[in-house]
Amino acid sequence: MFKGGPTVPTSKEMLEGLRRIRKRDIVGEGGYGVVYKMVLKDQRTFAVKRLKQCLEATRGFDSEVETLGEINHCNLVKLRGYCAASAANVLFYDFIPNGNLSQLLHSLAEEGKVIPVDWAIRVKIARGVARALAYLHFGCSPRIIHRDVSSSNVLLGDNFEPYLSDFGLAKLMSNNETHVTVTVGGTFGYMAPEYARSGHATEKSDVYSYGVLLLELLSRLKPTDSSISEEHLNLSTWVRKLHENNMEFEVVDKSIRDTANHQEVAIMMEIACSCISQAPEERPDMYKVVQMLDSLVDPDSTASLFTSSTTPSDSIRSSVNEN
Repeated sequence: MFKGGPTVPTSKEMLEGLRRIRKRDIVGEGGYGVVYKMVLKDQRTFAVKRLKQCLEATRGFDSEVETLGEINHCNLVKLRGYCAASAANVLFYDFIPNGNLSQLLHSLAEEGKVIPVDWAIRVKIARGVARALAYLHFGCSPRIIHRDVSSSNVLLGDNFEPYLSDFGLAKLMSNNETHVTVTVGGTFGYMAPEYARSGHATEKSDVYSYGVLLLELLSRLKPTDSSISEEHLNLSTWVRKLHENNMEFEVVDKSIRDTANHQEVAIMMEIACSCISQAPEERPDMYKVVQMLDSLVDPDSTASLFTSSTTPSDSIRSSVNEN
């Protein structure tokens, strides 16, 4: 099945392109499948995820089709079509050209090189991912829990525009449900403690993962790294300990510590620390996070920070639903 429209190829064009892809076209590989870059004859480019033949991959395929089939947001990767066949299940997405956030922050650093990532880019990425999650949690019916928010699943387009991707673990949650109980899955280092313990997934478990992502943006440290400290292997547990002693700014990347507005860095750090609270009820919802991040680019914002109210205003609801 392929979505129609003036810019979307026909099923015949997509299937012809699929037949032409080879190993040299691989741009990514995960536990459940391989992602290829597919260029059609007219040069339109798509990402093709070919899933492995296993139960987990089949469930992931069903989840991505169910959750991405109808939703549309400017910071969510767009599903353009799918093919369910006995040989393989295949998903077709818009191709996002500039890799993912993990590669931007860490890949070259491992080779002793560092790509400068200025403060404005980090704020842009943080805001885009926050808006995508707020849309999933509040702008969709039923609500959608992503369950695998991580830097590897944030794709980067032109001018570092972020796109949240990989909905293979996503779950739909009706309005009368407080949580969904699932087999624990996700990326180690990003999982909320209550979700890792019980398999109870909620919007607040996504918020926790998002908080770890913010810490990654602030520090350029991986969520799990044996070099973080002698006592802590996880970035989130280390920052919580530092926060108790008002020392959390020790983790901030030196390049932005020296150049970014200190008040803005403090706001993002406070958001991150709130999101990684061990108690889910103490974490802000994603609408509140959007409000707080908007204050970084709009200092005159009337949204009060860190209040007890979590009810989204009409203006914020409208802004996160932009597509």
